[in-house]
Amino acid sequence: MPGFVDACIHLDASETGPIALAHARRVLRLSLLHGTTSWGILAEELREPKLARVLKKIDPSNETLVPIVDTSIHLLQPLVQSCDARALIETGAAVGIASGYQRQSQPSCTVPMAIAAGTDQGFTIEEAIAASTINSAYVLGLGDRAGSLEVGKQADILILDASDYRDLARARGLNLVHSIMKHGEMIAEVSD
Repeated sequence: MPGFVDACIHLDASETGPIALAHARRVLRLSLLHGTTSWGILAEELREPKLARVLKKIDPSNETLVPIVDTSIHLLQPLVQSCDARALIETGAAVGIASGYQRQSQPSCTVPMAIAAGTDQGFTIEEAIAASTINSAYVLGLGDRAGSLEVGKQADILILDASDYRDLARARGLNLVHSIMKHGEMIAEVSD
């Protein structure tokens, strides 16, 4: 399946000491190991010089760490706020799912947990997967190159260690990611 796109993650640019920078690396690495291959980070956080240097080390190309942009897609952070997702979907709205990670108020940085929470709030598993891949890619302005497996896109691919994609909603707290590819190259293997 395509790599997850976490369209809203907060790394707190106000905390730029060595511990905070190590924390930012840890959060992005943990979310990567749970299948996230692109992130939306608040623009002011990307402008903070020390944090920007850490992020540049994580992704020198700047292709996967992008500022959150305005969009017509509704972005839900189901672990942060309760919402009527079904009502939005029924109106035909494009809906994205993000972890909404914030160090103090929302400590989960994994999209699979947000997918599971989204199904609790009215998404089907298929809608939740689309919301956390292609829809979130469009939220970040990456829809032309990420969020789906199509010819001409950058081949960000997850290989799950599951026989059924619906396990993403059922296996809460378990990491079902086996391998992660970025631009068609293997970058991490989570399990053997």
